[in-house]
Amino acid sequence: MFLCKNKLQAASLIVDDIIDEGVIRRGSLCWHRKKNIGFKATNDALLLEQGTYILLRKYFRNHHCYLPSMLLFHDITMRTGLGEVADCVSVKDGKPQLQLFTMDRFKRIAEYKTGFYTFYLPIALAMYMANIYDLELHRKSEDLSKDLTFLYRVQDDFIDCYGNPEKSGKKGTDIQEGKCTWLAVMAMKKANHYQIETLKQCYGSKDPEAITTVINLFEELNLKDIYQSSVEESVNHIRKKITQNISNENLQTIYFKILKALEQRSC
Repeated sequence: MFLCKNKLQAASLIVDDIIDEGVIRRGSLCWHRKKNIGFKATNDALLLEQGTYILLRKYFRNHHCYLPSMLLFHDITMRTGLGEVADCVSVKDGKPQLQLFTMDRFKRIAEYKTGFYTFYLPIALAMYMANIYDLELHRKSEDLSKDLTFLYRVQDDFIDCYGNPEKSGKKGTDIQEGKCTWLAVMAMKKANHYQIETLKQCYGSKDPEAITTVINLFEELNLKDIYQSSVEESVNHIRKKITQNISNENLQTIYFKILKALEQRSC
């Protein structure tokens, strides 16, 4: 089942890297950047996705979790695709639509594009395999996955801007791609008229000077300190939510381990 989940995630990441014109993923060249691959990577992503269902049918067709797991994989695939769409429409004709950069949009993109397959999918699959079909517990797990996703994406956006590529395994490109990131959303929220005009001129540009100008603007707005406060607040909120909402002790333990791993992330 873990291999099924990883195949689906790999397919999503290949497509995401193609759309974003990514270069580095987890310390290696993105798949479509490999020699003699190019846009053939699109077909590879389709094969990986379909391979998920082949494995699922081969090994779980007689298991009680087969049907709900298959339906969940289809649902998560659709949601991830919708997340990609929401991410793409934040940029039009190569220009970021800064007027759309709100916290609600950021959360929606994060939840659909990343959160469901990263946090909810593996937990839900494990629950199905353990014969846990309590709808309320699944609902609370999905809700908690949204909080974990928010924390993860905020960290990811910060690392993209300030992180060491050798440590993070990914070269930061969010500024030049004009992504709707937590940093960009907070900048639009806190910036004065002059600073917003600077963002309009520089955000989404591949010019090194423009990128530096944006980073300097983030510094002016004190976003590093705001980031630290946001992460701390998010961690405390999630810890409280796990304790109050997750009644299953084994599930509680898993969520606390996930939270600890996120707490230990750094640039």
